[in-house]
Formats: sequence, C-alpha cells, structure tokens
Amino acid sequence: FGATDSTPVVLIGPASSCSATRWVSDSAIRCTVPPGLGINTEVRVLAYNGVGALLGAFNYSSPRIHNVSTVVPAPPAPPDGPPREVTVNGESFGATDSTPVVLIGPASSCSATRWVSDSAIRCTVPPGLGINTEVRVLAYNGVGALLGAFNYSSPRIHNVSTVVPAPPAPPDGPPREVTVNGESFGATDST
Repeated sequence: FGATDSTPVVLIGPASSCSATRWVSDSAIRCTVPPGLGINTEVRVLAYNGVGALLGAFNYSSPRIHNVSTVVPAPPAPPDGPPREVTVNGESFGATDSTPVVLIGPASSCSATRWVSDSAIRCTVPPGLGINTEVRVLAYNGVGALLGAFNYSSPRIHNVSTVVPAPPAPPDGPPREVTVNGESFGATDST
C-alpha cells in the first residue's frame, strides 16, 4: 500500500467507501466499515500505485433480533380479530431497505413488512396460534432469530348462541349444538 501514507481508499462492495480509513503500513490499512448488507463481499483498495481487490473477503454481521414490540397505539384490529402490527427491534437489518422478510413461527411470513431502519422493521402479524413463538429476519446478510419472541393473542369469547333451528334434543336431555363466537381461535383448525 506504499511505504508512506498516500491516503488510500477502501471500498466494501460495489461502491461503499470506508469512513475513517487509516494507513498502518505497507501491508495494512484500517477502516470503519460503511453500513450495508452482504456476504462474500468484495473489498478493494485504491492506492497511488493502482487498485487491489479480493473477492468474497468480507461478511456483514447477520441480523440480530433483540425484541418484538406491539406498535403503540395499536392499529384497530379488523372485525374478525388480529392481525396487528409489531416492530422487530435489533441490529444489522440494513442501512437501506433491502426488503427483508420477517417470519413468525415456523413458516408464516408477515403479510406486510416495512423496513424502518437498520435497527427496526415493522410487520403485520400473520394469523396463527402460539406462545413463545420464534421470530426470524431474513436479509441479504443472513438470518437472525429470537426464540420465544412473540405471543399470539389468547382466544376471546364474545358470545355463545344456540344453533337455530335447534336440532332435537336427545330423549335423555341435553346436549344441544351451540356456536361460540369470538376471536383468536386460529386461522386453521387446530382442534
């Protein structure tokens, strides 16, 4: 890199230059990595005597989830109950919107995901059941997961009504058929 400091430029990826680049010696340069996403990213050094490059030399940190919080004030729930919006808080979600994917549970992706910042993503929770459910963020720089990060709402009963016309009661009395109405019973039959 030269016997003296020639103010080299270090690029991570296609065009992101390091800030605070510091020449250490003819064989070492230190720099503060710019925000970004990617794995196996190319690193280039532009020095007075030319350009050097190494493919696949750098990996940005994978996403890390710290917690999941309900958006306050919560948007009104639709008439048939949740979905609701949550914020996934963490780090390394990307300095710009790279369309990350948020999964709640084993495979349910949020119906709407909105990148907010490198440390926050908002998503509309998919229908489902479960407590202590895993949340994952999939981005260009890997996958971040947090076990036990989300609880679906507990079932809520609004009313119980008898089926009309009521089937005839058996000769020895009840049972009769009723309908239990409410929310958060699950998007599919989990019996």
